[in-house]
Order: sequence, then C-alpha cells, then structure tokens
Amino acid sequence: MTGLDQFIELDETSGTVTVEAGVFGPDLETVRSIARLDGGALSQSFDISTVGGWIACRGAGQRSNRYGTIADMVRGLHVVTANADLVVLGERGPRQAIGPDLMELFIGSEGTLGVITQATLTMHPVPESEQRGVFGFESFSEGMDACRCISSTTRDQRYCGSTTTPNRFDTSMSKRAF
Repeated sequence: MTGLDQFIELDETSGTVTVEAGVFGPDLETVRSIARLDGGALSQSFDISTVGGWIACRGAGQRSNRYGTIADMVRGLHVVTANADLVVLGERGPRQAIGPDLMELFIGSEGTLGVITQATLTMHPVPESEQRGVFGFESFSEGMDACRCISSTTRDQRYCGSTTTPNRFDTSMSKRAF
C-alpha cells in the first residue's frame, strides 16, 4: 500500500487534503509548510505509519483531545471491496442524515470490508503559537490530585483546595518546574 503515496488535492478554502492511503505521517506534514494547515492526530507510530493505516485501525494520538481522532477527520474515502468494486464515500460535501453512515463501516474495519486507497481529511489552521510546560510534584498522590482538578468540571474541593480559589495548583503545583 505504500506505493499509493500521492497527494491528490489540497483545498485551502475547505481546509481539506486528499491523499492516497500510503502517504506516511511525515509526508502529510508537508501540508503545514504549504498551507499552514495541521492534521492534528499524531499517533505514536506517526513517522512509520500511513493515512490508510490510521483509518483502518481507527487511530488516535497525543492531540486527539483537541482535534479528535482520525475518525473525526475523515471526510471522504475511496475503498476497493473484495469483488473489485470501487466505493466512493463522502468527499467535501456536508454530512447527510439519510440512512447509515457507510464511512463508519470502513473506518476501523482493519481492512476486512475493503482496502482504503484514498482519503479526504479535514485539516486545521496551525496555531499562531504553542506553549508547553512540565511540572514536578512531591508525590504521586499530589500529581494525581492535580490531574483530577484539571479534568474536573466542578473543581471538586477534595482535589482543588478551597472553593474560593478555583485552582490551588496555579501557584503550588510547580514546585519544581523544568
């Protein structure tokens, strides 16, 4: 499948890119330099895996919490079935509320229903800037409390301190900032 490695179309207006299924992750990243668009899903195997593989395995990655998984990015598929029929699904049109979503049958099917040969993916504008940080904690328990507070929708007092201070970790959690 890695022989199917061509870029078919970059549509900056709709924010989509159409590629053959054998395009590797780093090659897809060339879109960033062309149109300042970002794919979003960065799986651990990004450097050695292909777009078709991500779709067939319903892949997710480090930034899936922001951009969604590969299933959220797929807007169109070309699939060849076992009897050599070409099934064309989606593309750039709006989603339809008529009948089952056939793309969902192929996304994550591991190739059992057909071989994905081409995909149209939604891309996102590259952020103007990025910031990253690392924090150290005195204990594992303190680190877990910080995670619970950050992910808590209510800022539970057990993990986040007093209710008058929305997040006590704003100042105390970075005892050892790296």
